[in-house]
Amino acid sequence: MQEEYRPLADALRPRELDDVVGQSHILGEGGLLRRIIESGKIPNMIFYGPSGTGKTTVRGSSRKRPTAPSVASTPPPPRSRTSGTSSRSWTPS
Repeated sequence: MQEEYRPLADALRPRELDDVVGQSHILGEGGLLRRIIESGKIPNMIFYGPSGTGKTTVRGSSRKRPTAPSVASTPPPPRSRTSGTSSRSWTPS
């Protein structure tokens, strides 16, 4: 049986918040983000920063907590098209 391909970053990514290295001021015991995640009432948040800083790791770790609500990435609903002309239509120049 052939194993499913997993990128190295996914294989090495911490699974629990306790396994995340760094950012202890917000993810450590009593840290703001940890308290939010453990409360189970996670508001909409945007993680911004350069590659490799743990944005995806924190998002994934928060999804695995039993009290945290499931976070789903769903595409936006399709736009409804009205007539072919619109005052906001864009045409390349």
